[in-house]
Amino acid sequence: MKFLIIFTSCLIGSGLCWGGYRINFEHRDLEFDENIMNVEIAMKRRDDRTVVNMRGELFEDINDPIYLHVSHFEKDSDGEYKHLVNASINACNMLSRTKAHPILKIILKELLRASNIPTACPVKKGLYYMKDFTINEDILPPFLPIGNFMSVVRVTRLIDDDEEMNLYQMKLFIDIDYAKERKATKFF
Repeated sequence: MKFLIIFTSCLIGSGLCWGGYRINFEHRDLEFDENIMNVEIAMKRRDDRTVVNMRGELFEDINDPIYLHVSHFEKDSDGEYKHLVNASINACNMLSRTKAHPILKIILKELLRASNIPTACPVKKGLYYMKDFTINEDILPPFLPIGNFMSVVRVTRLIDDDEEMNLYQMKLFIDIDYAKERKATKFF
């Protein structure tokens, strides 16, 4: 269950969520194949929320299959990140089935209100953006695991029957804590 909540939060974005939690996101170690794409991401704090802006240009069409690999880690008391779980999905299959999966439909709807991300495969060459994206806190569950997490997000494509080529990779750091208001009321 912890994995599902963290994974959903990673896909959606960030903000001050329903239930009195504060979620901060930060990305690092952004890597991508410069022959295929150019990507710029900025995550800034504004009004106690993380605001995401992204600009990407794809120089060629990317055909099915495209895979999304996510590895999740939790920071322990020693400051080390301990592995929780890995997840890999065929992104093209997922996009083609969003109507059948209510959670995926909600996530895609949220992303599309601030972006023009691809909704089908093949992913066509062109410009893609995300502008001032913040989470709609009403769609998050009223409970989230408190702590510090890291997700390594990697997007690949199949170039041979058994060989994948990295298209994009980044580390996403997620800090989930109680909002100040909730911390204050917790002691009364």
